[in-house]
Amino acid sequence: MILAVFQRELGKDSGERALARACAERLKLKVLLLPSICHLPDLHPVWKRLSGVETDLAVVPGIHPRPASWLLRARGVNLPPERIMFFDPGQDMEKRLSALQSMVGNKAEKKGVVEELFLGESMKERWYPVLDGGRCSRCGSCVEFCLFEVYARAEDGSVAVKQPDACKPGCPACSRICPEGAIMFPLYDKDPAIAGVEGHVMRPVVREQKADSKKSPPPQGRDEIDALIEELDKRTEKF
Repeated sequence: MILAVFQRELGKDSGERALARACAERLKLKVLLLPSICHLPDLHPVWKRLSGVETDLAVVPGIHPRPASWLLRARGVNLPPERIMFFDPGQDMEKRLSALQSMVGNKAEKKGVVEELFLGESMKERWYPVLDGGRCSRCGSCVEFCLFEVYARAEDGSVAVKQPDACKPGCPACSRICPEGAIMFPLYDKDPAIAGVEGHVMRPVVREQKADSKKSPPPQGRDEIDALIEELDKRTEKF
């Protein structure tokens, strides 16, 4: 059984190495210790390596299973959310191992081993959306809304994140206009729905605000994202 353990931050060990070793020694797993899942380039060799082997489990620090699963699928690695563990660096090691043991069952190897891949490689931090293909209705709202041309339609009519690095760092505005709640930003920590936490789905606030604008005054406590959504929405109405 192969377990992929991703680091939480670029070039920094937040306990992932100790977890990988414990999984190899105590759970008898073949462990691949990898750089941060969100910052790995789209065409990095690690994706080819993972798609070429049968990866059974993954531990992803700070990224919830739903966006992690869809991000992996976009890179050619099919791993359902139930086979992905959300890893909190502050969590007790024994609890982590116990949870992993229940997922491993009786599929342990005779001898565990840890293989570290590309950990010393220089990479830049990235910020981009992840699409939940199970929720996306192909309406194209994100394609029309985004001024940075992050999204595009494929030949089959589906919507894809074509230029992820064109996304404005820190901006999750498009996730708040998707009518199906299909757009997630895994690194966004201010809203569980935008981060893709299980059981939380983002509602399209722009359409709701338009419908209610004549009935009630603008909501209080507006933030920078609200202002950006309003400005982008005005621009898209011109086309």
